[in-house]
Amino acid sequence: ILRRAQLNAVRRTRPELVGDHADLDGRRPAFGSPGVVGPEQRHTDRELSAPLDRAVASLGAHYRTVLLLVDVDQLSYAEAAEVLGVPVGTVMSRLSRARDKVRRQLRPTEGSTR
Repeated sequence: ILRRAQLNAVRRTRPELVGDHADLDGRRPAFGSPGVVGPEQRHTDRELSAPLDRAVASLGAHYRTVLLLVDVDQLSYAEAAEVLGVPVGTVMSRLSRARDKVRRQLRPTEGSTR
């Protein structure tokens, strides 16, 4: 039990953010992290950016806020619940609905060229 509790505690810790990327000059990336973004990833990011922005912007304020706090700012459900002053279950349900709405808007429609 103690071993699992320690592993869970380590997983929950967040890495320290770097204020200036120039401080990282010459350092190797962490194991498993991509050093250079490839052309395929750049293309995907460019193609998905505008539709994703539109899909997120079309969400209601409650859904958009939860989605941004958890998926963009990488807050835990408990942290997002504390920020918003709502129960954790509310964060979870809003996030699920927000992701579903975004997913439906990004899904190709019948007859589209993609």
